[in-house]
Amino acid sequence: KMEDGCRVISIWNESSKSKLHPLSAGTRLHLMQRWKEACADDSVRCMVLIGNANEERSVHFSAGADISEFASQSSDMDVPSLVEVCEALENSPKPVVAALGNGVALGGGLELALACHVRICSDKSSMGLPEVLLGLIPGAGGTQRLPRLVGMEHALSWILSGTNAISSHQALQSGLVDQTISNNDDNNDLLEVAKKWGKYCALMGNFDHLRSRNKSIPNDAIHDNNIEG
Repeated sequence: KMEDGCRVISIWNESSKSKLHPLSAGTRLHLMQRWKEACADDSVRCMVLIGNANEERSVHFSAGADISEFASQSSDMDVPSLVEVCEALENSPKPVVAALGNGVALGGGLELALACHVRICSDKSSMGLPEVLLGLIPGAGGTQRLPRLVGMEHALSWILSGTNAISSHQALQSGLVDQTISNNDDNNDLLEVAKKWGKYCALMGNFDHLRSRNKSIPNDAIHDNNIEG
């Protein structure tokens, strides 16, 4: 889905049967393919990653790994791991904005968002890394990317407690997300804000520093109407 030079990529795809958008093998392959297409398309300036852009109402981003796949290890070399998908987004030559709706971004879903250059969320979003409750630790880079954004104290507390209830307010105050919006369940509002962030990052050129908690963005930058073009 292309909108104003911004490629909107839904985590939801035809292989996914759940509204929680688990990051199954089919979903990971879908994400990697859409990302590669956007990178190769000269008309694309930025990307927005969202739970499901086809829904009118704001929905879940992703609840993380597909637990049904834990018992089997795919030998299909064409299917990227979540680590590979996250690394692709992190090293993307075009900025990627994660748009978290009124649902959850948990486990691998939050790790996917952490790999993006910017994160925005609804004021009803809920985030967390609950892997420790399953006897696991975040395995797709969350243990490195989260402290870089929010500092060691917050990161250790959230990872070791396995919380799945980081509120949008906590996320904004800590630096986990860059903006929260009151979107009244409207997916279009979330997308419009996300596209502005993407265009702003594209104009900046060098946007690698946005992954650091020391990032500096002018307060009025995203509200500047000059970004519309």
